[in-house]
Amino acid sequence: MLMIKLVMWIFWLFLLVVLCCLQSSRILITPQLGYFAGFLLQAVFALHLVNLWDLNLSWDTMFILYGGTALFFVVSALSNLIFSRTKFNKQQDSIFITIDTGKIPEYTFQPIRITKWKLIVFCVFQLLSFVFVISFMLRNLPGGNILEKIANYNLLTKYGNNANQIRIPDVLNVARIASSMSCYIFSYIFLHSIIYKYKQYRLLLVINIIIGFLNTGVIGARVQAVAWVLAACIQAYILWGKSVGWHKRLPIKLLIRICLVCILIAVCFQGSLKWIGRESMKDPLEYLSVYLCGQLKNLDIFVGEQNFGVTKMSTLGHTVAIFARLFGNAVMVNNGDLNELLPFRSVKGHSLGNATTTFAYYLLDGGYFGVGIFSTLMACFCQLLFCRSIYKNESRCINIGDIVYSYSFPYIFLSFFGNFFYYEVFSIKLIEMLLVCVLLRWFFLRLNIKCTKKIYLFNDSGLSLGGK
Repeated sequence: MLMIKLVMWIFWLFLLVVLCCLQSSRILITPQLGYFAGFLLQAVFALHLVNLWDLNLSWDTMFILYGGTALFFVVSALSNLIFSRTKFNKQQDSIFITIDTGKIPEYTFQPIRITKWKLIVFCVFQLLSFVFVISFMLRNLPGGNILEKIANYNLLTKYGNNANQIRIPDVLNVARIASSMSCYIFSYIFLHSIIYKYKQYRLLLVINIIIGFLNTGVIGARVQAVAWVLAACIQAYILWGKSVGWHKRLPIKLLIRICLVCILIAVCFQGSLKWIGRESMKDPLEYLSVYLCGQLKNLDIFVGEQNFGVTKMSTLGHTVAIFARLFGNAVMVNNGDLNELLPFRSVKGHSLGNATTTFAYYLLDGGYFGVGIFSTLMACFCQLLFCRSIYKNESRCINIGDIVYSYSFPYIFLSFFGNFFYYEVFSIKLIEMLLVCVLLRWFFLRLNIKCTKKIYLFNDSGLSLGGK
């Protein structure tokens, strides 16, 4: 009896996924498909936890889940109609607003040519930023070794208040962010050279990616590290789709490889705690259950408490906090306050963690009205990023639209896990991403330094200077 509501939820999500596939015309990375796929994965995995966690979702929770996902689907379809100027598919006599692949332009291929010295210069820049960040942590953070210090920094950032947080100096943090964000553009260039089959300094690209990846992990950002891996898969799919004009289906072998990569990430996720100086005593299945399904039970408990509309901008709190700090004002929401509203929970002696779905943050800000407003805003913005990538034929060989959407897609997918879209995409971090992409594209493709060779000539009258 407890399983009926969860099975209904799975059936609803499966229906939405099927509708998204019919709507997407073979393009499998639409925002709505990624959004529903995350919730579907969570619901299916939760089937074995129904009795263990007493996972009997209330009708209030079901109303929020059904309403939020249905609204996201409808707004995404309408936004697609506006942003891409698509039309009803009359040939199939369909009632769905579909992606008209005939309206997608033919992509002009240009090889991305980067001189070797530029890759070496940026590699040195990244390495220096990494060394200086490590040096700062060794001097200022408690802990016996660097892994413990990374763990303490991560805990202070997540669960500390503004008084006890230790911040990396602004200049050093900007360099670290630039290095971390550069992973997306380097992976794009690397994959571009493979899919379009031309020579590139791939070893230097890989070295730059590794150092950028280290600059992401040095603050204990495991979710961001996983997001980059998923983003690289999205970049590969976008580049492949554009190379074949979106007229071919994704090969089964490639789908199997992607699934194996996802399974490998899931298996290694608990082990990655050791990289940041932390450990977990849970067995792998229990640990994975908390990270995939704890949010659903936490949402149900939170809805039962009815603490709706009690915060000021928790959904956009991350952006508000950063702007407030920039302009010297008091931060409206800090992590300590939010952790009290969304605490660590347990049921029947089993820990659920403190993560919850993105809907809890919407409810905190505006109750049921907040679910409608923030779901609508997210659907519109995601569709805009998607159309900017798929429908725009970028004349430059590094398409920033592709990179930005690949950056955004993992956080859309992780909506079942938390409020990552409003923390990582609809926030100041997207501006950081755009700035890094624009500056690196200018540095790699536009900046030209010409050296004039000076030749000293000796003649009968003495020394003269010539140029060449």
